[in-house]
Amino acid sequence: MNNTAEPTIHPITDADITAVADFLHQHMNSQFSSQEWEQGINACWLKDAPNHGFMLQANNKIVGVICAIYSLQQVKGSEERFCNPHTWCVLEPYRKKSVALVLSVICQEGFHFTMFSPNKEGEQIFNYLGFKPLNQSQLILPHCPSFKCFRSNELLTPNQMAEQLPSLLKKYYQDHQPYPWVQPLAFHSGSEYCLIFYTRGKYKKLPCANITYISNKNLFLKHWGPIKNHLLFKQGICLSRIDKRMLPLSPMLSFKTVNGHPRFYLSKNLDSTDIEYIYSELVVMNL
Repeated sequence: MNNTAEPTIHPITDADITAVADFLHQHMNSQFSSQEWEQGINACWLKDAPNHGFMLQANNKIVGVICAIYSLQQVKGSEERFCNPHTWCVLEPYRKKSVALVLSVICQEGFHFTMFSPNKEGEQIFNYLGFKPLNQSQLILPHCPSFKCFRSNELLTPNQMAEQLPSLLKKYYQDHQPYPWVQPLAFHSGSEYCLIFYTRGKYKKLPCANITYISNKNLFLKHWGPIKNHLLFKQGICLSRIDKRMLPLSPMLSFKTVNGHPRFYLSKNLDSTDIEYIYSELVVMNL
């Protein structure tokens, strides 16, 4: 006789966050504390977000979850609503409900969807559900010393970022301040501004800047000499790593490395160049 109760699907509300965090700490990854999981689940940048994802319950216990981060982002001058499903975990006896759990998220109307950290099984399922893969090609950008440096007052201090950046970039900067591993770098050239986010890592045992966001890609390429000088001499970082799709051209002396992690998106009208890693689990969970 099968004593496994038929699970039901429910939205994750504010009142459920602590219980979901404890479930993920126990069944998904104990290296993140329950408090760290709670911070990740609670992340939201959309005022009317419908939930924090969905959960499976059986016998009044959580037996599966898929979390979701909602945000309002500007794409090509238009405000777009994004949903970032992440952290998909279902206990073995209830795996047959896994896809139904995902469908509860992606059947919500009015969102573009991104999935940046699927496991192998998840890759197959998200492909089957119509998600498009992002180009995994990555570039290594060595920080070879340059004769070009930032001019006086071009590079912004943190206080200047909070005061001088255009309103949208100021919001991006402030929204990512709660996550200390997200390193901002901002500069201007005349009336043009560029905001960069990166995290510190290693590539072949060398200090590496993993670049996750560039607001003005053409200005970035034009000022690559001063940028790499700053990262090398001020931050002690020897090279940068970036998804090739994030730049219209590859800087001189850059080279392709092994492909990065699989990433996916689902949208009726956006293409891969419109998809950014801000406001996602990569930020809030430091993945």
